[in-house]
Amino acid sequence: MPRRDRLSSEAYAVADEYRDNRWPGLSRKEWPQVWNFLMDELDRRCPGFAPEEYAKALDQGFTDSR
Repeated sequence: MPRRDRLSSEAYAVADEYRDNRWPGLSRKEWPQVWNFLMDELDRRCPGFAPEEYAKALDQGFTDSR
């Protein structure tokens, strides 16, 4: 799988897992803290991209996982 496709796939998975309450402690946090956590999780799963690329992929992941 090409790297960018993997990033998209992982971003979708992170968004879906967030919606499925995989990390229940996040519900008590403000959105900027949640976003930072999700960005870090995406970076951990798929290293080597710029922050802007993670943000764009995660935005799209949330849109696609509805």
